[in-house]
Amino acid sequence: MSEQFGKLVLAGRPRKPSVLTAKRVRLAAFGPLHRISNDMSVRVYCVPETGVAFQSTYGELDDEAIPSGKFLLDSKTRRNLAEIFDKPTDPEKDWRGLAKKLSLNRYIQVYSSKSVAHLE
Repeated sequence: MSEQFGKLVLAGRPRKPSVLTAKRVRLAAFGPLHRISNDMSVRVYCVPETGVAFQSTYGELDDEAIPSGKFLLDSKTRRNLAEIFDKPTDPEKDWRGLAKKLSLNRYIQVYSSKSVAHLE
């Protein structure tokens, strides 16, 4: 739980040391339908990229009896989120550096070329 924006890293190791692993995940963000004050709470889940996992996460929210639906973030919040995912200034201290150290760098060019411009 955090009261401010931050940067996250997912790290792990394979069950079998001889196997290289990679895992795709989706970020699922949930927040209030209507903004009541300047303080806005957004819950972000890191979910494996399978339909079952996503439905399970969404189902947990239904169990909490919190009404939910699609929502739009204001421009300031979108900019703050975009800054989290923008390219860092030191490429050795982010996911690219971690991928190189773990010898999982074959897709770095593909993912680093993706833009977050659609958030602006």
